[in-house]
Amino acid sequence: MNLSLNSLCDDVPAGALQALTQHWLDLFRQAGRQVPRLRAVDPLRFAAALKDAWIVDAGEDGRFRFRLCGETLVEWYGFSPKGRSFEEVINPPSLATAVAQARDVMDRPLAIYQRMTAVIPDYSAPAGFGRVALPLAGDDGRIRHILGATSFDAPVLNGRGSIATRPELERRYDISALAGTASAA
Repeated sequence: MNLSLNSLCDDVPAGALQALTQHWLDLFRQAGRQVPRLRAVDPLRFAAALKDAWIVDAGEDGRFRFRLCGETLVEWYGFSPKGRSFEEVINPPSLATAVAQARDVMDRPLAIYQRMTAVIPDYSAPAGFGRVALPLAGDDGRIRHILGATSFDAPVLNGRGSIATRPELERRYDISALAGTASAA
């Protein structure tokens, strides 16, 4: 069941994730309750989230690539995912889920908030983190980008990513029910 987009900011915890989410919601309202365009994003409006922020593009080949990544994911993976496909970055056990979620965000369209736990190499305790994923349209109005942020509960700088992740909580917010959203790519 998808939730009302009106509850999104209430569900996302205060801090970096909420700053990015609030900016997206402001753009959504300014665009007449349409999925906002990539060029409308103003990073200064969510400065607290810049280290956690990322943008993913859907390529014409159907693959997802990181357009940009903040320091958090660079430290998490041990390299910059910028310009790389999901297949090059995300560990195989988590890849199918990541691709399916990205498709849902763009195709339905949805906003997603998650609380996750990651099992990571060389750590005895799993790492907890929150993540938001929000659709963005290109200049042609087609939804083909995702604005997101990943914020870890504590610094986890292993530089190798996770072995596997599991959701503790996933909330999906239906955007298409609110207005005539742009069609997905």
